[in-house]
Amino acid sequence: MTAGATSRRAASSVWNRVRQLAWLGWPGWLSLLWVMALVVLSVLAPVLPFERGQNLYRIRRAPGWPNLLGTDNRGVDMLVGVIDGARTSLLVGVLGALIGVTVGGVVGLVVGYRRGVYDRVGLVVLDVFAAFPAYIAAVTATLLFERSVRTIVLILGVLSIPTFARVARATTLPFADRDFVLAARMAGARHRRVMWRDLLPNVAVPIVSYSLVAVGVIVSVEGALSFIGSGVPEGVQSWGKMIAAGQERVRESPHLTLVPAAVLLVTVLALNTVAERCNQRWLFGGPAPRPVGSPRRRPRRERAGTPPTDVRGERRGLVVDDLHTWIDSPFGPVRAVNGVSLELRPGEMTALVGESGSGKTMLGRSLLGLIGAPLVPGLPGRLQLGDVDLRSLDDRGLDRIRGRRVAMVLQDPMTSLDPVQRIGRQITEPVRVHLGIGRAEAREHAVRLLESVGVPDARRRLRSYPHELSGGLRQRVAIAIALSCDPDVLIADEPTSALDVTVQAQLLDLLDELRRERRVAVLLITHDLGIVAGRADQVLVMYAGRIVERGSAQDVLARPRMPYTRALLDAVPRADAPSHRRLAAIAGAPPVLVGDPPGCAFAPRCGLANDHCRIERPPLEPGPDGSGRAAACWRPID
Repeated sequence: MTAGATSRRAASSVWNRVRQLAWLGWPGWLSLLWVMALVVLSVLAPVLPFERGQNLYRIRRAPGWPNLLGTDNRGVDMLVGVIDGARTSLLVGVLGALIGVTVGGVVGLVVGYRRGVYDRVGLVVLDVFAAFPAYIAAVTATLLFERSVRTIVLILGVLSIPTFARVARATTLPFADRDFVLAARMAGARHRRVMWRDLLPNVAVPIVSYSLVAVGVIVSVEGALSFIGSGVPEGVQSWGKMIAAGQERVRESPHLTLVPAAVLLVTVLALNTVAERCNQRWLFGGPAPRPVGSPRRRPRRERAGTPPTDVRGERRGLVVDDLHTWIDSPFGPVRAVNGVSLELRPGEMTALVGESGSGKTMLGRSLLGLIGAPLVPGLPGRLQLGDVDLRSLDDRGLDRIRGRRVAMVLQDPMTSLDPVQRIGRQITEPVRVHLGIGRAEAREHAVRLLESVGVPDARRRLRSYPHELSGGLRQRVAIAIALSCDPDVLIADEPTSALDVTVQAQLLDLLDELRRERRVAVLLITHDLGIVAGRADQVLVMYAGRIVERGSAQDVLARPRMPYTRALLDAVPRADAPSHRRLAAIAGAPPVLVGDPPGCAFAPRCGLANDHCRIERPPLEPGPDGSGRAAACWRPID
């Protein structure tokens, strides 16, 4: 390539990057240029050839040539005073906002993510600080301490911490409930890693945008303090001091006050405009991926570690015995999971079916200890993964199990994948965390994983963001992440509910193939009995937090014994049904899981229920044929 072609290509690349900033618009561009000009002039102020000495022959001249902004009470050009004042005012604003965003941002991020006691205590402390007006507190503090720029920065920075904490908390709360945070915890990431690697990139834009607004607010407060004589000390120039110095001559020389006041106003408006444009771009426009042809950073030296291997040893199943998950609420415990027992065997697919609200997802999350709500302590239950009792492990011990030995595929891949992280990073992170291998090896392993789950052009897809993939490809990526550490147990929580029927069949076939080839124990959570036909080895029917029927897929689907199971099967649309026929639906609504009402939970909706069903709860008992089938019903279907 010739030198001319290289220079043209470089110029074209620079021009393309400049055009990408068109989203600022002309107000944003003017605002950005104004702020940049002030910053540059402030930094270069000490070396600029300005005349700062007193000149009695040009005291208080009106704006004109050669003094475009006029002169002050000492005959010094007002432009020099504005630049010197910008040096102090912007320094106070930037450093004060930096203190606020550093401390307040961390506090808001922690309380918004951890919630519980952290949130309650944090809100009380923030409310106490917010109850006292910040300006009055700043005036009081400046009277108690020595007047200096450092004191002003510390006072205004500390007073901005509660506001930053509230902004960070409010921004974090919606993301803390997103599935990609749960997916990171499921992959074994610790709380600190989740907050730093998953939450912070998502909440950084609104926090940084508010930081620009806060710089303007702090500059205004510093100007107000200097105006009343409580701001920066004598000998230090600021816009507030310039306004105060010109108020005595405001009638005969209004430019002494109007010039610094106008500069202060325009600066605050410019900062607000840039912050607003950033919010509009990055919160509603989505992240911009790096072009495919852009240069990559030089990889770091790889760490020594054990790479994933295709040689799989003995698989471990998961045994669940009398598991209870009761959520504490003001109205009493919510019995989301109430005495569930099951066994997930290696190489078998177990389908957990039931209506929405029956407790299926809560059961899946209970197996991994990922219930975010406060739980009722001291409940019975055993979770045995091989020779490890999961109920005896603390949070750090579960981090070594999640993603490594038990993995989970969540329902909506658009929310379970981090929107600001590339696909490659999300696949390689569990491998690097659990297996400690180098980046290059983890990347090659990610390519093999994507190819194994049917993602075309896998190496290029590693550089894609989730929003660049279709729903089916996103779900395949989620499955690849779950399989990245070769787990023993895979929990798939309604992985096909948001997809069309063709993609549903492909993904179900993929799960079936993976559990046969890898001998993974699969728990498939779904509300549709029809999609598990021919794929599941065992079917568990769940209602009101309990297992109400259990058996092989062939027996349960062909000859259901529980009326609820029969109703679920009748609700599946059939291609051979007569046209214009009303679709079957289960009458009534699922019960509220607060309290412990007597009798069978399905009795109010069951056409076969009698008084015995409404008074005494039926146990889950095996049938007389010895086939392992069981149904919790006093009047089972023969």
